[in-house]
Amino acid sequence: MDKEKIKQQIAEYSSEAKKYDELKDYQKAFDFYLKAANHLQLLKNEEQNESIKNKYIKQAKEYAIRAKEIRDNIINPSKDNIELLNKNLEENKKINVKWEDIAGLEKAKSILKESVISPLIFPQLFKGNLSPWKTILLYGYQGTGKSLLVQAAATELQKLKGNFFSITFNSKFLNLNSYNIFFEDLICLAIHKKPAIIFIDNITDFIDNRGEYKVQLFNFFNKIEKN
Repeated sequence: MDKEKIKQQIAEYSSEAKKYDELKDYQKAFDFYLKAANHLQLLKNEEQNESIKNKYIKQAKEYAIRAKEIRDNIINPSKDNIELLNKNLEENKKINVKWEDIAGLEKAKSILKESVISPLIFPQLFKGNLSPWKTILLYGYQGTGKSLLVQAAATELQKLKGNFFSITFNSKFLNLNSYNIFFEDLICLAIHKKPAIIFIDNITDFIDNRGEYKVQLFNFFNKIEKN
């Protein structure tokens, strides 16, 4: 991403954050503070000068601290998110799709079995350089079996006492609060409930025409990789 464009977005987000903070519209202030902090992290990665880089880090930290204050002391909707996600887990226990129910797609089936199911059955074989993948992208036209593949993996996972979250970005979950908070709560619960699959359907629907939420997705997947 172009550095000048990032700087322009940071100026816009920080200005909006401070404006809504003063207006006591804390949900919007929280969202814009986090957007500003996330974009400062992007800018830091593009910067070679250590002095300027440290300046970006300090500013990002200030915005992140204010966002945390707003979340912890004012918004704090985690209880609602956790209740909805636990309901999602219970509903998904009804899924019952077998691999043989899916015609073809043998290579995709093999990859999912090897990367999702086998490590749970034979954990001693999947260590070090052989550690299983933590993120997998299934792509293709609608109706080509992507969701069925994931549901078959989820069926196997739940037989092994694992948990399955299925999220769509037009779902009722995301009407409650910011994407940032939702992602944090989702990751925290998935870690608590692991082994777990987080299935995000139609992920491109989340990114608007300006690609506004790419940073949130990048941070979300980074957190998954680290856990």
